[in-house]
Amino acid sequence: RKNGINASTHNHIVWKKLAIDIVARSEEGKVGSPLVIMGHSLGADASVKMANFLGENKVKVDYVATFDPTTTREVSATVKLFQNFFATNPRDDTFRELDIGKEFKGHLENINLAIDREYRGVHHFNIEKNRKLRKKVVEKVLALTKEKS
Repeated sequence: RKNGINASTHNHIVWKKLAIDIVARSEEGKVGSPLVIMGHSLGADASVKMANFLGENKVKVDYVATFDPTTTREVSATVKLFQNFFATNPRDDTFRELDIGKEFKGHLENINLAIDREYRGVHHFNIEKNRKLRKKVVEKVLALTKEKS
């Protein structure tokens, strides 16, 4: 918000209500652009569900950033850029990579921060608080905003 972005925060359990509202406003031409969705943990899972629901309803999503989702899923055809940041230890077999759905035409990046020295010490319970990662994501949103104006 301090960068002039119209943003709101919600509990992961209301993703469908929010998505239905976006679909309705989209049909009236009242959805702002770029459309960005972010979430951490269960919120990351909900972000994927929300993006996929919007795609099924012909609403294009510009950017989705997920932070250490708890499950793996396929991503929708209408997400332009999907960045999945996860911090699973490489020795652990529970990687949180997302998969491309058969209709996906965007760009998906699965980024394992646990193997990047720059993000040493990042784990599930602090990933969304990491300043370097937050800066990276905010810069992406600001760049998208400039592209749309």
